[in-house]
Amino acid sequence: MRRSFLISPCESYAILQVPKNGSNTVAKCFRPLGWRYSQNLNDIKDYAKIICWIQDPLNRWIKGFVQFSIINPEVNLDELQSEIFQSLIPGIYDFHTLPISHQYMPIFDKLTFIPMDIGYEVTALTNMYFSQQGVSYKINNKQEHKANHQKQRQYNKIYNFMIKILTGSIKRSEQRSFYNLYEYDFQVYEKVSQRYTYFLENNSFWKKLYKEGLNTVDEIEIHDEEVIQTKPVLLRLRK
Repeated sequence: MRRSFLISPCESYAILQVPKNGSNTVAKCFRPLGWRYSQNLNDIKDYAKIICWIQDPLNRWIKGFVQFSIINPEVNLDELQSEIFQSLIPGIYDFHTLPISHQYMPIFDKLTFIPMDIGYEVTALTNMYFSQQGVSYKINNKQEHKANHQKQRQYNKIYNFMIKILTGSIKRSEQRSFYNLYEYDFQVYEKVSQRYTYFLENNSFWKKLYKEGLNTVDEIEIHDEEVIQTKPVLLRLRK
């Protein structure tokens, strides 16, 4: 199982590189600060605070399936019939679609989550977190943005179809299969996104720290593999 992360020089912090949650951007932001790469969870000290960027699990799953379909050309989305696609929904294809709660199960309860898609720049939110911790780490993500139109078309196709079938056009058992698989990820995302949104809109100190964190970032651009973003969708089964 692929688990990769970066560890700070002082070893008091680590940040996960979750596939499809800005993993390439994490590397570009933190490697210049001297954070070292590892895939061994034992390299993380017991006292270390572990950061994890998180987005709507549905969006991440769709981006992961797009990545899977590009890596595996035998998956022909143009010829994929509804009934075939529905049978694939509960599946985990590779680490791009594996729930965070499964992928990082040994340390999941220790993670500090920072939301990616609530209308605030995740790099600035990360700088805000470091300010709250009283440490001097400041990340900057300045890079050239190159759109990937192939991924955008595939993403839109799958996204629209997923929204349609998850709001009532497939069996309830198939809906449950999808949400049961990602249930813990959905719960964490909803809690974290609501908390950040509330404090950023209502707490003057949080607003101040966010602006300070944003001012350290020259230009916010997500790497090509992570560029596809949409407004988060929190779908739930109807009672």
